[in-house]
Amino acid sequence: MIQQLAQISGTDLNNDIPIDDAANALADRVAATTKKQVFNLPKDSTVKAIEAKGQLYFKDFFTVNAHVLFACIGIPPNVAMQIYDSNYSASRAAIKDWEHNLNVRRDDWAEQFEEPIFYFWTFSELIKGTFKAPKLLLSWVKGRSVVVEAYLKARFVGAPVPHIDPYKEVQAEREKLGPMGANLPLTTLEQATENLGGGDSDSNMEQFAVEIEAAKKLKIDMPAPAQNAPNPVQ
Repeated sequence: MIQQLAQISGTDLNNDIPIDDAANALADRVAATTKKQVFNLPKDSTVKAIEAKGQLYFKDFFTVNAHVLFACIGIPPNVAMQIYDSNYSASRAAIKDWEHNLNVRRDDWAEQFEEPIFYFWTFSELIKGTFKAPKLLLSWVKGRSVVVEAYLKARFVGAPVPHIDPYKEVQAEREKLGPMGANLPLTTLEQATENLGGGDSDSNMEQFAVEIEAAKKLKIDMPAPAQNAPNPVQ
């Protein structure tokens, strides 16, 4: 501002402008606080900067509204945000809650959409002679719903929800069985393959047998099976 006044009055900028310590201090203060801007204000007035605090409250705003939305669609916030920073029990409860909701929706979807298509395909192939099931047609004509349901019983399987710690899940089921059921199998190969999303168990066994024979032909050393398997429950 001083330099602008000097230019207007025709004063030499290098020699004629008086400079003292107070002026230098004022110039430094202006440069540091207002980025070299000077405001000509009326007496006893001040300038206050508008503080933009919207970003400070965004997390609270987003979290509250997101949780309401997640509750409406029936998904736990931990699962929706894929943030599992709670303890094991809380994270497991969230995943099991979501798994239950998925199973209910899958059953509803299968009943309304997949089962009618499966029934239509079954009767179409039966009429074309692809396979024979005379009792099914007879039961359908006579309205024997129990027999028809027995023929058309099917289960539609989707991708499984993974466990946080599968070993803990197995150990918990073992504890329920007690010492009498310590050596009893908890599942079948088919069910285990389904739970892991590993395809079809029959195809897996056939392919594994082929690979074993190929390994023998290539003279690859195969470890002998363990004779004494450890007791699963100590």
